[in-house]
Amino acid sequence: MSHENTPHACFKAPSPGSGAASDLLQLIEQHLRDQFDSVRVRKAPGLTSWLVVLNSGTQTVAAVIGPSKYDPGEWILIVGPGERLGLLDRLLRTNLSVPTPELKHACSRIDRALAAIPGLSAVRWYFEGTQTQSAAVTTPDELLWGRE
Repeated sequence: MSHENTPHACFKAPSPGSGAASDLLQLIEQHLRDQFDSVRVRKAPGLTSWLVVLNSGTQTVAAVIGPSKYDPGEWILIVGPGERLGLLDRLLRTNLSVPTPELKHACSRIDRALAAIPGLSAVRWYFEGTQTQSAAVTTPDELLWGRE
């Protein structure tokens, strides 16, 4: 798997007030802690997104989460290879090898965490690259892993 076919989760979240983004991130972090051994969240400097590093045993994956620029109340979560996921890698379109079984398993855990959060709706998963996007499905297990 390469950055050309990166798993994305998209979901709707209610936005009741000015602290809604940080409240949502705290909820997501709390539920991810139920699925992973360790979770680190940090704000991306100068951006409206956050970097989430998830560890389980020897497996590390990273996710970038932020509000959708297309639909208010919608959020996008992009899952990638551990600490190697970086803006520079994406800009340079570096093809990093990502072990598909580990990434699929991590996406399933993320999906369970999202499903447990009250108020989140319309969760869907898809692969997206710089020039392609797959059809959205309701769980990461339905994605065409290994055939993207």
